[in-house]
Parts: sequence; structure tokens; C-alpha cells
Amino acid sequence: MTSIIVLLSVLVLGIEQTENSTFPAFALAKSINVGNFLQRVEGILITIWILTFFIKISLLFLSILKGTQTVASAGSEPGSSRQAKAPTLLL
Repeated sequence: MTSIIVLLSVLVLGIEQTENSTFPAFALAKSINVGNFLQRVEGILITIWILTFFIKISLLFLSILKGTQTVASAGSEPGSSRQAKAPTLLL
């Protein structure tokens, strides 16, 4: 997917603008114009980026909590009645 975006950026924007742009995919989305019907699709691109970021961070927090719960429960003895509690994350 990344190679397709890089290829399109180089073909549409040129090598120099692609190199100098911080987000070439955003600049590429700004240049999309299909007639007078489909324009300004960078809002859709930003929405997808934000949703992707939120999902990745959520999965990261979930895996950290599951990992600490596994480590905490592995440290308790098998015969003890005391169970390890998952750490709480206070923001």
C-alpha cells in the first residue's frame, strides 16, 4: 500500500515536491479532482488516519494490560487462593 502511494505521489506531484512534502499522501489527496463531483477528499483521508491511530493505540493499551495481567498472574503460586488483579490505568 505504501509503495502505491509513493508511486502515485512521484507520478502526480513530481520527485522534488514529494521529497519536500511532510505528508505527500495529503498533498496527493488535495490534488484529486474528478470533474466537479469528487473534490477535496483530504478530509476523508484525515478521518481514516485518525481512526487508524485510535485503533492502533487502543490495541496497544489492551496488549499492555493483558501482558501485565499475565505476568502478575504467573508470579502467584498455583495453590494460593489470592488472585492477581489486573493493574488499573488512571488517566
